[in-house]
Amino acid sequence: WLLLSVGLLLTHDVAARKQKKPKAKTNKQQKDSNYQPVGKPVTGIASFYSPGFNGRRTSSGEIFSNDKLTAASNHFKLGTWVRVVNLRTKKSVIVKVNDRMHKSMSRKGRIIDLSRAAAVKIGITGRGLGKVSVQAVKKPRIK
Repeated sequence: WLLLSVGLLLTHDVAARKQKKPKAKTNKQQKDSNYQPVGKPVTGIASFYSPGFNGRRTSSGEIFSNDKLTAASNHFKLGTWVRVVNLRTKKSVIVKVNDRMHKSMSRKGRIIDLSRAAAVKIGITGRGLGKVSVQAVKKPRIK
């Protein structure tokens, strides 16, 4: 009798752990929704910086780091915050445009060059390139 009841309790405990709990919004998703879109989105190809650019000065004067959420683009003013959406995975990231791309990149259809950290967040590091939608956003005021 005792072994049977212990077995039932263990079975119930395992079944309770297997039940899926509904996912709550992550901090990233909540933060993303605080940014209001501005203007029309631009669609094109995104790439990401090579490691050799770490420590170099960007067009805005900031020091580039592949660990920060930044980007280079010739479609947006320096200092503009943009939402980049990978059109294949639907993952998005908010980045600050702090650099300009080389003109040859634009001729290849590239609209944005992301830091490695941003590229990882939207899942383009494996392929190296990805079709994206980029839209300027208003940065929320911190109260």
